[in-house]
Order: sequence, then structure tokens, then C-alpha cells
Amino acid sequence: MNLDNKEGKPMEDSKEFTRGEKLRGIFNYFDADKDGVLDSKEFINFVNKLLIPSNEKIEEDQFDELASQFGADPAVGIKLSHMGKIYETGNLNNDFKKLNIPPEFVRKKHSSMDSE
Repeated sequence: MNLDNKEGKPMEDSKEFTRGEKLRGIFNYFDADKDGVLDSKEFINFVNKLLIPSNEKIEEDQFDELASQFGADPAVGIKLSHMGKIYETGNLNNDFKKLNIPPEFVRKKHSSMDSE
């Protein structure tokens, strides 16, 4: 355990979480409205924070192209199932640690999140 979170409460070591739990934690972290999909604004926030260098930024008008690259319907948004595709080449463990995800984000499910 470590005491890295904002409240100073013990956090579970990220090694204790499965790949699926880490994906869920990152997904929940960026799903601001908790509707089970990342809309264009939420997904662009995710991409800009974790997937591209800090000196570069992408804009919301690039969402359709990015969503399609990961097999998502831009009209629906990015679902948890797409996060696995995104992290086929990304560094899931580093991103999970970087965000310091609280355990409640890892294990909390949203009603529509796991459906295709």
C-alpha cells in the first residue's frame, strides 16, 4: 500500500489490479458524466493527458477519425471494450500509475459500460 492519494488514505498497490480493472479504472476516471461511454470531450481529454506528448494537443474535431481507428462508432462514443484496443500498444501500467486511480474507480461499473 502507499499513501499517494489526495486524502492521504492508503491506496492499493496497482500491481494488485488485473488488466481489466486497470482499463476500467482509467475509463471511469475520464467518464466525467458516468454514462458508460467517453464522448468526444472526455475522449480528447484522455488522449491529450495520456497518449500524446504534452507539447502536442488534439482537438475535438478529430474525434470521429480517432474513434473510428479504435473500432468505435463516433455517434455512440468510446466504450470500455475499446480501451483494450487502445492499450494493445500503449503502456497501461504507467498510465494507471500516472493517474493514481482510486480503488472505487477501478471496481465501479456503469450500467451501459460493458455492452458493445
